[in-house]
Amino acid sequence: MKKFQRYEDVDPSQMFYVSWGDLVALLLVFFIYLYSISEIDVTKFLEATESFRTQHKFEFENKNLSDDLSNRLQAEQDQLKYLHGRVQFLIEEEELDSLVSVDLYTDRLEIDFKGALLFLPGEAALKSSVSPILRQFTDILVDIQKDSTFVVEGHSDDTPISTKEFPSNWELSTARAAAVLKTLSAYNLDESKFSVIGYGPYKPLVPNSSESNRAKNRRVKFILKANLQTKKYASKIRKKQTQRWRDNASQTK
Repeated sequence: MKKFQRYEDVDPSQMFYVSWGDLVALLLVFFIYLYSISEIDVTKFLEATESFRTQHKFEFENKNLSDDLSNRLQAEQDQLKYLHGRVQFLIEEEELDSLVSVDLYTDRLEIDFKGALLFLPGEAALKSSVSPILRQFTDILVDIQKDSTFVVEGHSDDTPISTKEFPSNWELSTARAAAVLKTLSAYNLDESKFSVIGYGPYKPLVPNSSESNRAKNRRVKFILKANLQTKKYASKIRKKQTQRWRDNASQTK
């Protein structure tokens, strides 16, 4: 078995390489750790997987896994496109174009409800007229809630508020988001799938430079992230890759 040299036995002119080797090894372990605890963006993960296919053996062992992940991601995106179409149809059917908008992204669907549709100024109690509308949106989403997560964001304009119930726009925006969640959960959406966030005036859509712009910034955003199974599958692949890199790092020490 190869005998390791002690530092004091190493030629002083070679000490730089010893320190450099230790530094590189530590950095490698550090970045592997960061990678292992980071949140997965499936699309970027697939791109990274392709970039690491530098050896034929690695490609042969992982290509089927990444191809399967690509297929799962495509199915998820097809599902989001289908939901986007249904939500857009509902908006047009109910003539809500000026009060509700829906945007489709690679990994999520975002629905913006303007504050004027949902609440009276300075209040967090939903208008009675809005419950049937939210019920129709819930009917679209309830069938996919098992493999999905939902985020409800409350946003306000920059007009200061200071009442006994709402000392600031933070409390108002959070209370409004919670009010929407309470109504949605009453229509069979699982509360455990939800997160509620209040941003106050700090994430405006447009500058608060006019009353019409402030009206756009007073809103509740509903974010749907579909198909957690895809992310779980990506996590399994990533664990295998992370272990492979750790093994390679230990062999090169």
